[in-house]
Amino acid sequence: MKNFLITSANKQLLLTKGIIQIVKESNAIRKVYTSDMNPESVSGIFESDGCFKVPICTSDDYVETICSLCFGYNIGHIITMTEKEFIILSANKDMFGKYGIQIDECKSIASLEDVCRCQESEYK
Repeated sequence: MKNFLITSANKQLLLTKGIIQIVKESNAIRKVYTSDMNPESVSGIFESDGCFKVPICTSDDYVETICSLCFGYNIGHIITMTEKEFIILSANKDMFGKYGIQIDECKSIASLEDVCRCQESEYK
């Protein structure tokens, strides 16, 4: 079962917490990780399975860092909390797609519930 990564977890705190709760409720064995430029301000607040420090999304090594996290933590789904990250990661969607990694921009918890339902049906 592939895990989730929520990027810029510090941008929308309540939404991030809601996403973690929805993913965990939809499948308890799936892990949810978070990333942020300042993870020390995020990790104590949420029930994520780990929070990682990443460079700013405009940095040359941002995509490589996210990709490394995906490989290292069996992440198959990236949920971006900012449009800028979504644009940058989507520009590399062929590379991510080659490894079965999906990228979504989370605009609302309702959109994430749909994502979880789709993921569940893929793994049954």
